[in-house]
Amino acid sequence: MTRRTLPITAAVNVYNSERTIVRALESIAAQSCLPAEILVIDDGGTDASAEIARRAGARVISQPNQGVGGGRNTAARAASQPWIAYLDGDDAWYPHKLERQWQAHELRPDVAVITTEFDRVWSDRRERRPMLREHAAYRRTIRTPLGPGIVAIERSNAARRLVEGNFILPSALMVARVRIVNDGVFALGVAQLAQGPLVWETEDLEWFLRLLVASDLVVVEEPLTEYHLHGSNLSSNQARMRYGDVFLCRRVLARPADYPPIPAAELEHIRSWKQREAAWEFVRRGQTSFARHVMREALAERRSLRNAVGLGLVLLLDNRLGRRVLEATRIVWKRVLKREVSLTAEP
Repeated sequence: MTRRTLPITAAVNVYNSERTIVRALESIAAQSCLPAEILVIDDGGTDASAEIARRAGARVISQPNQGVGGGRNTAARAASQPWIAYLDGDDAWYPHKLERQWQAHELRPDVAVITTEFDRVWSDRRERRPMLREHAAYRRTIRTPLGPGIVAIERSNAARRLVEGNFILPSALMVARVRIVNDGVFALGVAQLAQGPLVWETEDLEWFLRLLVASDLVVVEEPLTEYHLHGSNLSSNQARMRYGDVFLCRRVLARPADYPPIPAAELEHIRSWKQREAAWEFVRRGQTSFARHVMREALAERRSLRNAVGLGLVLLLDNRLGRRVLEATRIVWKRVLKREVSLTAEP
């Protein structure tokens, strides 16, 4: 049976992804409705990813390394179709992904941003878990049913919940190309986003917020995408990312016209608890000097009992003895967790 072809560019971003790109490309080829174009951006890789993609029939653009955002910008500018569905080279789509998103588009043709539920897949654990149904911020969104398993979220409500906690995966996203090219490209580099050993302001989340300035969000609430978790994308940067969320809140407060309307008081509240989250994540990782910096900043900005107590606790841990206690606690905790995992894995 002939499959329908949709006016979509499947844009695959790869960087030394030769071990996983076949899975990604095969998941595109297996779609019940096919994209009109497969475009692979080889972002400065040194392996065989580009050649594998060419052999699979994809159009390949190779460029010097610009990071994930740079690859997605290149794809948006080079795409031949009015819609772009992004897919990272280590993720995959389920067979009805594009078909269901196109059904969502037909229900709300005015919406430029359509995403899906996705499964987080841990290959080493042989485990997969859906994201949205477990995500606290997503559960607090106000959703309007459009059809079976498809909902709409008003843009400012979506933005407010995203600032609390990001629930959109780029590999699950389909976006109108005109929206990206006109005013929705990724911000690139440390000149625009705060990035360093203490902070990582995520360009994905900042981009999602700008996309929602002129569009509501539609979500297909069934798992249609696989997000493969491994060493390079498991939260080695969780503390820096939480502190990056603090910088994002400041950015939105300073430049409100660039983002959907979010009440300033709400942003200030989110910024404060993101600071504390970042500090305790640094503590958990044994980076007590970073935690001290974050809590001192929090106390200087808001002299509250909670911030004062938080700083005091961090100062107690920010010495040789405190760091040894933390390290011993982490070792015991890991062993307990491993034992629990092994016990639950037994038949």
